[in-house]
Amino acid sequence: NFEPLNYLFNASDKDTITKAFQEAFRCRFSGLSDIRKTRWCQTFVINKKEVDALFAVVLHVINTAIYHSVNDANEIMQLFPSTFNEKLKKGIAKIIVQNYEYWKSATHKTTISAVPKLIDFDWRLDVKRSSNTVSYMAEPTVIVSMQTQEPQQKIGLF
Repeated sequence: NFEPLNYLFNASDKDTITKAFQEAFRCRFSGLSDIRKTRWCQTFVINKKEVDALFAVVLHVINTAIYHSVNDANEIMQLFPSTFNEKLKKGIAKIIVQNYEYWKSATHKTTISAVPKLIDFDWRLDVKRSSNTVSYMAEPTVIVSMQTQEPQQKIGLF
């Protein structure tokens, strides 16, 4: 439901909308504080419940663009329904294209991988040349040594 994005029409200028998208991205984990909610209420002339809806939709649009690696304005405009306001669609697409690289890199920096990173490995193949039992003769043994680095624990936004 993209209806809450229509509240962006109440903004005084395009920079206000751009700042709202940037602020929404910065607050994607913690949510908007009460002070920011109040500021959004005044900026877009809406109540706190509508601010929550607007924040959620803005984050959804940003996350969808990042997840699907959509950084072309025309492709971003395809994310919206055909009945959605064309001017607003173009404005939002422009904002996402302008901020895409920063948002993408920030997302990668804050993504926590549970898999350790492989630093180095070594292997060798040993073959037994003598044994008390003939069945154990020429038995191959593979020895693998892996050096890993545990993933860093990220705390906070960056």
